Amino acid sequence: MLGPPISTDCDNCKFQDLFYDFKFWETHESLEKLWRVETDPQRKKYLQALILICASMVKYCKGQIQVSDDLMNKALSLISDLPEELLPFFYFSITLNS
Repeated sequence: MLGPPISTDCDNCKFQDLFYDFKFWETHESLEKLWRVETDPQRKKYLQALILICASMVKYCKGQIQVSDDLMNKALSLISDLPEELLPFFYFSITLNS
């Protein structure tokens, strides 16, 4: 249904461009590069949640609904542990820096 990823070389890719174009695998790859070097624990947790959301969407598009639901639940659990007032900041920061 999805075919192979279009590109896994996303050095110049923007999170929002990839995500809103439904390129969830490429979005995952782009965010993972940020996640690997992140030192702030809360920001790292937020990035991990976004990565899990992308992985969930890939699984959903492949028809693996239960796996998708499990990944989405993990992502939401990570996000729910973060202070609510930081979520807009994290989102804005990631869209600028990805």
